[in-house]
Amino acid sequence: MLDARCSMLASIEYRVSNIEYPSDDRKRNPNRATFRSFSIAGGMNGEERHNYTKRAITKYTEIRNPATKYVFVEEADPRQWNMGSWIVYTTGDRWCDPLSIWHGNRSCLGWADGRAEMHRWLDERTIEMAKIYAEQGGWSPTHPNSPDLKFMQDGYQLKPAPK
Repeated sequence: MLDARCSMLASIEYRVSNIEYPSDDRKRNPNRATFRSFSIAGGMNGEERHNYTKRAITKYTEIRNPATKYVFVEEADPRQWNMGSWIVYTTGDRWCDPLSIWHGNRSCLGWADGRAEMHRWLDERTIEMAKIYAEQGGWSPTHPNSPDLKFMQDGYQLKPAPK
């Protein structure tokens, strides 16, 4: 049986678990202190391994087209640390976890091919969601026809569903 702590994706998460962005202002506010700004995507050996779909990727070789799949997401969990991993519903019009937007209307994503990218959000609802949920908490807003939600759903990798 494969121990999750020994997988390549788990070792990457361990090394970046305490990385923070300078523009993440939660650490300057004692009521919003935080321990990290990034979370691993739930499908990349995150919570999807044991919860939700139970279809998390555990080996790099399982990632289809790594240039289109993200591993790390900037997250603003209002519980003062980014508990677990970042989850998005892969179908439908609902988010699950909120994003953080510390760079104007942009967030940084870490991709499975090794690059980092500053992604600009197009939907005002996404930007508003990030502001509200970073301050007040909450999850799973509905955003029909959101190009941002579609972008994140398309980049979220899971193992194929069993037949």
